[in-house]
Amino acid sequence: PTEFMHGLYDGGAGSGLDDFWQVISRSKVGGGGFIWAFLDESVVRTDENGKLDSHGNMAPDGIVGPHREKEGSFFTIREIWSPVQIAAKELPKNFDGTLQLENRYDFTDLSACNFSWSYDAIREPNLGGLKTVSEGKLAGPKIPPHGKGELKITSRPADAGALLLLATDSTGREIGKWSWKFVTAREVSDHRTTSKGSPSNVNDENIDVLVISCNSRSFRFNKHDGRLASVSVQGLPVSFVGEPHLIAGGTKADGAKGKDKKKSKTAAVDLAGQSELTNFSHRSENGNVVVESQFRGNLISVKWTADAAGDLKCEYEYALDGDFQIAGVNFDYPESKVKSVRWLGEGPYRVWKNRTKGVTLGVWTNEYNDTIPGETWNYPEFKGYFGPWNWAEFETTEGRITVVNESDKSYLGVFRPRDRKTAMNTELFVPETGIAILDAIPAMGNKFRPADVMGPQSQPEKLSGIHRGAVWFRFDAPGK
Repeated sequence: PTEFMHGLYDGGAGSGLDDFWQVISRSKVGGGGFIWAFLDESVVRTDENGKLDSHGNMAPDGIVGPHREKEGSFFTIREIWSPVQIAAKELPKNFDGTLQLENRYDFTDLSACNFSWSYDAIREPNLGGLKTVSEGKLAGPKIPPHGKGELKITSRPADAGALLLLATDSTGREIGKWSWKFVTAREVSDHRTTSKGSPSNVNDENIDVLVISCNSRSFRFNKHDGRLASVSVQGLPVSFVGEPHLIAGGTKADGAKGKDKKKSKTAAVDLAGQSELTNFSHRSENGNVVVESQFRGNLISVKWTADAAGDLKCEYEYALDGDFQIAGVNFDYPESKVKSVRWLGEGPYRVWKNRTKGVTLGVWTNEYNDTIPGETWNYPEFKGYFGPWNWAEFETTEGRITVVNESDKSYLGVFRPRDRKTAMNTELFVPETGIAILDAIPAMGNKFRPADVMGPQSQPEKLSGIHRGAVWFRFDAPGK
């Protein structure tokens, strides 16, 4: 197939490729295909102060930028096309060090390659996130082209929370990178470090607002809608207002038929619905203050727990049934106040539902940018969807907001990526978000095809029943 992947903006080249390549690889007559194209073609506009102009979507938009800047799809393609393939998505806690490999070279034995590995402890932000407890290097096992075999490293140390593995070819070029976690997000969260504080002070005298004060932090809850109304640290306000709220989005076509079918347009549909507060209560529990809100609607309940250290835990549950482009809970925060994010999770590039390969576990830092692939090339992009993840630190003009996750399957949403004016089939039919904890994220299309015709991984997420999650928040003043 020619141009079966058309790399427009941040889609196409890697998004949906895994489905196509699995079919091609299984076929007895599979011969590959053409990805259009390798790099973004741009001209330097001397009449616009040296701006690189790709003429919208008219110039070839590639896997790398005009100066070979690597975007997320580069690493997706490298993993999918790597001559070293490892099928294991999870490893047992009692992992004995044996990994099953497949050699997809046509002429090279895997003994020509080299592997390096490290077992790492997963730690909280103030302790660096990852600490190597054991590491090593070894030559590849003798596995002939198109053969299968085993790579044997040392067994997992008891204090190792993750395994990171790197493969290089005979020239030292990186050809594969993988990571696995042995511990759950909840287990990591349970070991988070908290500072000491005095017992929380609760002010319930106002008819409209409940105020909890602890360790120089103040949280105000609206008794009428059950939301966290405001946050302050050392008397300074934090723009974290009216949280959280449910987001759930799908799409619909206008139903054009016949000659007008080609003009059919897709539109976003809000599927979250309205959530009406039915009960609001608070109580003391084990030295903490618990605030609970129950709702009528798809958002079922939100439970906040404030501890003496001034940390705030949010537990939520909601019910959704159907197909969704995006679903989860959102915490609004002004994009203009965010300077950077540092997180422990898979990265450093954002992912789409149909492009989750090419990222690995690590501690990553992205400075704020508003990059639009094909127009600007400051990679990795700051905004988008990241995951799985354990914790994230947002540096803002108001201080630091630390979020600790207790779910192994949720994605971290960092605002909404901006569409190009000529988005073609890469337009996102999702609402504006701030800091979001998501169970469904959108897939990405390409220049000629929308995502939903690009294979199984590109379909909307099917959700049913009740979904639960929990995150911890810590708010620190500037300079802390």
